[in-house]
Amino acid sequence: MCLLTFMPKGLTISYEHARRAATSNPDGFGFAIHAGDTILTDHDMNFERLWTRFLDARKVQQGAAMFHFRIATHGTVNTDNCHPFYVGDDTQSVLGHNGMLPIAVPVGESRSDTRLFAEIVLPHCGGVERLDDDKFFKELEAWSSGSKLVIMTTNPATKYDYYIVNEKDGHWGQDGVWYSNSSYKAFTYTSYSRYEYGTMYGAGWSAKTESISKDDIGAWGWDSYDYGYDDDDNARQSDEAELENYLLDELYADTEWTEQVLKFTTLNGWDYALVECINCGAITPVDPVEPSHTHCGHCKACLVCTETGLCKCWDGYEYHQSFTPTSFTEVSDDKVKS
Repeated sequence: MCLLTFMPKGLTISYEHARRAATSNPDGFGFAIHAGDTILTDHDMNFERLWTRFLDARKVQQGAAMFHFRIATHGTVNTDNCHPFYVGDDTQSVLGHNGMLPIAVPVGESRSDTRLFAEIVLPHCGGVERLDDDKFFKELEAWSSGSKLVIMTTNPATKYDYYIVNEKDGHWGQDGVWYSNSSYKAFTYTSYSRYEYGTMYGAGWSAKTESISKDDIGAWGWDSYDYGYDDDDNARQSDEAELENYLLDELYADTEWTEQVLKFTTLNGWDYALVECINCGAITPVDPVEPSHTHCGHCKACLVCTETGLCKCWDGYEYHQSFTPTSFTEVSDDKVKS
């Protein structure tokens, strides 16, 4: 689920932490450095190459910086989808993200959810200037719950040089760097212990790290580590199968809606689930342990009958949440509807 780091002025993450993060999140890398009147950015699919260029740039520019390590959930795996991204046409502002945003990505779309948010959604909402609006900022944090974003800017219209959305869901390390999760830490896999912390955010497993705490788990506990598989593909596949069986046998087993939900939902262990709309074909990554979506976030159709108006498919659904489109939800190539 990626790792996003933010380094205040004068600080740099250690190579040890960065190397471990790159191993856990290998699908591309990018950084940004605040250089006073501009922001330096660079991307590469090779961590070592980019790290060398980052250190060279850091010798000259000691401003605030971010470094992003990607795991692709959707969108092409290439440098075009490596964070950070410019915010629309604003080349004075860049954005990095960790998590999955509730954006319906149309079938065939090569851009990631973060890239769509940076290029289309946030500009439509008013750009980085809107981040100074406390009400909007809180709405953005609620909408992107479970995700974390860092926005750096030299735009003179903004109050601050950087913004961290859902900062509390990450943590500040002893080195003074902010980390969106703990996938840079040494991790030793132990055993599954369902709901260890008494909530679904315990992620159903236990772990030993350099200094694990409940806060380290984060709001999306299951993406906080490198999953502890130590590159053992067979063990990873077996463990993912066990998790998926749990989701099927335990989470959905007690509801009459299981068969209906699974018609449009593909489970992928704890990582994410994919909801596919049979009306428009949009595929949306969602949290697998949250109540199911009932309508498509792209075309608004019921995911069972495809009706866009009132229907009876979800009458009596215990966890039904009324579907209310927001200005963040709909994304297309040329416009965003609010």
